[in-house]
Amino acid sequence: AGLTPVTGPGIIIELDDNIADQRANPTEDPNSYIVHYEDLLGIVSDLKAAGAEAIVINEQRLISTSELRCVGNVILVNTTRIAPPFQIQAIGNPNLMAETVSYGRLDYLVANRFPVTIKTDQTLVLPAYKGELQFKYTTFS
Repeated sequence: AGLTPVTGPGIIIELDDNIADQRANPTEDPNSYIVHYEDLLGIVSDLKAAGAEAIVINEQRLISTSELRCVGNVILVNTTRIAPPFQIQAIGNPNLMAETVSYGRLDYLVANRFPVTIKTDQTLVLPAYKGELQFKYTTFS
């Protein structure tokens, strides 16, 4: 459920906007040089497909009801504004997750020269979900 902190082996993915290329091509569309929420969604989907047991984006723990949305020039995760650089941490099989994300959305970002790093770690500590839980269809007896 994501309500408690968890520890285990996993990976850390760090990515940022492609500022260097934007400066080299000032006439290009600036949207092609920024990380979009679709990029984060793709990476999260790849991590889940690889068996990630817990995922955090910029200290925001993802749970089953978490949302990633674009609002203007920021991205919302669990209604918290986050901005680059992005750090995605996931607990699970580090080798499988690193291989899976390398062929997914991360491959597109690397091919387009976005600054991306992937590291494995044997003792990641991910925080608990900090938001509210709303029960709409549950009754208590």
